[in-house]
Amino acid sequence: MINISAIRENNLLKESVVYGLSGVLSRFATFISIPIYTRILGITQYGVLDYYVTLGYIIYIIFEMQVTSGFMRSYYEKKGQNKHDCLLTSACLIYIVNFTVLILIFWFFYHINFSKVDLNYLAPLVFTMFFKQIFDINNIYMRLEGDKFKYLYYNLSYVAAVNFFGIFSVLFIESKIESILYSIFSANIIFGILSFINLNKLFSFNFSFRIIKEIAFYSLPIVPAVIGGWLIHSVGKILIVSYISYEDLGKYSIALKVAMIFMLFNQAFRAAWDPYAVKKINSDSNAKEIFSKALSYYFSIGTLFVFFVLLISPLLLLVLGISPTIEIFLVVLVLLFGYLWQGVINIISIGNVWARKTYINSCCCLFGGLVSLIFSFFIIKIYGILGCSIGFLIGSMISFCLVYYTSKIKINYNAKIISLNMIIGILVCFFSLLFIQIRY
Repeated sequence: MINISAIRENNLLKESVVYGLSGVLSRFATFISIPIYTRILGITQYGVLDYYVTLGYIIYIIFEMQVTSGFMRSYYEKKGQNKHDCLLTSACLIYIVNFTVLILIFWFFYHINFSKVDLNYLAPLVFTMFFKQIFDINNIYMRLEGDKFKYLYYNLSYVAAVNFFGIFSVLFIESKIESILYSIFSANIIFGILSFINLNKLFSFNFSFRIIKEIAFYSLPIVPAVIGGWLIHSVGKILIVSYISYEDLGKYSIALKVAMIFMLFNQAFRAAWDPYAVKKINSDSNAKEIFSKALSYYFSIGTLFVFFVLLISPLLLLVLGISPTIEIFLVVLVLLFGYLWQGVINIISIGNVWARKTYINSCCCLFGGLVSLIFSFFIIKIYGILGCSIGFLIGSMISFCLVYYTSKIKINYNAKIISLNMIIGILVCFFSLLFIQIRY
């Protein structure tokens, strides 16, 4: 029988604490800037800011191509062959090609006066893309090498820089959205360069087309999964802008920030889980049993964390600049359960990762994202931002079910715990909609 001590012995809990500390301080650092942004810019302008950051993120997903996942999956194998320097150089060559293509596409749309979005807002996010990619692959490298405290230092310094530059800009330079976007640009440039310096000792400037192909074949099938996750998480924001208003997007975004405190738990677990799980796949005969236990522990601890965040959410909403109305409170509740299910997907997806069938996870998550889009589209006009949050939860649960039932490596997860949490999620959606309908 595998108990939690088996996980402890492999440093999963220890690493979760370190990565969790990074996540906690990073996420709470953003709470310093949000009240300032909402009070200086207003809720509506904050909604505009969040809209363009959301668009920038989907661009990043597409042009990052999940190269970091391919790098992580092959790192220990290539290190054993003394080819990890070639692996890193090959990954960065992909980034250079992708960034060049992105700049050409952006230049084309800019010069044809594309008017669907304000490209001046997107420019600082687009032109810093390569530096952000170098920063992210440096994070992966530090995690795989177990350099936890340098990881902590880099990430906390990065978040502090983004917040300091942003707050300084809106307070002392110009109170505009562009000021905040260029603060993100500046932080990414600085920490991209610092990351390159840290990685420089590993660079050999010796790439391999075979390794590039290996990275691409593993990474590209994951991209639809990440896009599906983006659809589940962020498509509601696009719909709010299209069918309601930027002010409502501002309210939804703040509720989302409160719910994202759950990501402290999720980020801590995942940052330690990914390299831990990759090691277990190849080295431990009890891997399936460990993965099964991990899901049970995750659900138990995660549910407690959901209710803790819910308890403190009214105070946080006030601090961030909006009144904690019943509607906003319900939005936070539903989003929290959505994040819970998003975290569970990280665990059960290991079956297809193990079998190198990541395209199955991609198809499942993309389908879940489309369900979220369709569901949100049909109820947003009736239930407003609550409808978007329910679309997020439903899409996450659908993605989980599909990944669970299509896993190529079968793992004996606890069906009772899964069923109980599924029922709770459905009841949360039902009673939230019922309460809003009765009240309004």
